[in-house]
Amino acid sequence: MPPYRYLPGRNLHPGEGHLPEWGQEAYAYGIDLYHAGFFFEAHEALEPLWLASPKRDLKRTFLLGLIQNTAAQLKIVTAQWGPARTLSQRALHYLELVRTLETP
Repeated sequence: MPPYRYLPGRNLHPGEGHLPEWGQEAYAYGIDLYHAGFFFEAHEALEPLWLASPKRDLKRTFLLGLIQNTAAQLKIVTAQWGPARTLSQRALHYLELVRTLETP
């Protein structure tokens, strides 16, 4: 885990030395970061996976929903309510899309 949670505009970025190479390990680490309240760092761990995913892939849509949610949580922590609401709605849209497409 990083030494502290990065909050844009409030403290210095601790660097990216804690991030694993992309893959299943990066995904699990991103989820662990999210659950530990490291929202910016979770975004950093998940974004390369999203970028490497094929277009129109359900996994890509799922990752985008997770990334939008990490950004929303960061906005909540920094009391940016308008952006938090917008990002939360986007996250819900993508995650709901995945749910409806995966449901038989």
